[in-house]
Amino acid sequence: MTRMLATALSLLFVTALALGYSSGPPQGYAGDPPGNNNCTFCHNSFPVNSGDGTQTITELTEYIPGETYTLEISISDPGQSRWGFQLTAKDGDNQFAGILENVDGNAQPNGNYINHTSQGTQLGEDMGTWTVEWWAPDEGVGDVTFYLANNAANGNFNDQGDYIYTTSVTVPEGGGDPYDIIATPINDVVPASGGTITYSLEVWTELPNPFPGVTYWTTAELPNGNETGPLFMVTTTIPPFADIFVPQLSQDVPGFAPAGDYIHKSKLGIYPFAVIESWFSFTKQAAGANPTGEPVDQWAAHGWPAELTGATAGSDVSALPAEYELREPYPNPFNATTKVTVELPETAELTLRVYNVLGSVVATITEGAYSAGSHTFSFDARELSSGIYFIHAHVPGELNRIQKVTLVK
Repeated sequence: MTRMLATALSLLFVTALALGYSSGPPQGYAGDPPGNNNCTFCHNSFPVNSGDGTQTITELTEYIPGETYTLEISISDPGQSRWGFQLTAKDGDNQFAGILENVDGNAQPNGNYINHTSQGTQLGEDMGTWTVEWWAPDEGVGDVTFYLANNAANGNFNDQGDYIYTTSVTVPEGGGDPYDIIATPINDVVPASGGTITYSLEVWTELPNPFPGVTYWTTAELPNGNETGPLFMVTTTIPPFADIFVPQLSQDVPGFAPAGDYIHKSKLGIYPFAVIESWFSFTKQAAGANPTGEPVDQWAAHGWPAELTGATAGSDVSALPAEYELREPYPNPFNATTKVTVELPETAELTLRVYNVLGSVVATITEGAYSAGSHTFSFDARELSSGIYFIHAHVPGELNRIQKVTLVK
């Protein structure tokens, strides 16, 4: 009696699965190793790949780690009228690689797989089509293989008379962007009274076309995490197959800059949007450390080659704001954090505070001396409740501006 009951329950379970997969099969039926299971487990009227159907998936020539790719999937088969799929991606060790996401209501993630939805079976259509996105894995994963199973069903709402197809496509890991920028520190210690860091810079590209109007600029991330700059900015043309090497550039660090660890960032793109960047750490010593070099009182950059800009070699070509300004915070509305930028045409004492609608101070973002330039700060509102707040920037006699922000949690 027990054996008969178990057998009956087993048959009921398998039947329920067969009827329930219109919203997508369970995980592990994309034809992927090690089991190489596919949908003929239930849809077993015909051997796999025995019909006249055609299945396709976007074939990538290579993938760049961390990038997102759109994949188009399709299945067609004469005489069939309902469609399904399951897709996964694995590396050479059969470990799942990257993340698969749906683009519309026709597909849905299922663990490390992605399937059709009930809507996505597209009953009565001549073929089934789906669009999904794949977030490529981190660098070093190597070749990735996509395993795809498709169901070309006859629309009779059971698992009989359907054709199952499988395929796989292997995509090699790409070698990264065909361009790069590399900043290497030479002197990375600044005395308490202020001084100069030095570094070399290399810019190269494997692209056959020139790139006019490219901007190179630098910023510094302060010990408190805020970013100041641009400290230096220049617009130039990157020639085809460029390999530009500047043996030494200099960046002054003023005495009023706080002691601690900094990050110097070199950026290349269309300002303020960086396409690539390179960074290195440097340290400003605390008062009492043995001073070396001449003290300086401004953030100033030197040493950009004249042949790259038309400027005089060694001249300062920093782009400074023309007036005091508090920019619109971004994003706004925001959840948890937003960025606030203040522009200073000269060195000034800056106070940046946040007020609630009752006029009470709820946060002081910064208070102190800043050099001329564009300074970006982060407002962290994770401890505050949702609502409207006012960011107030004040420079005595020069700047008294307010920007309204909305915190949404």
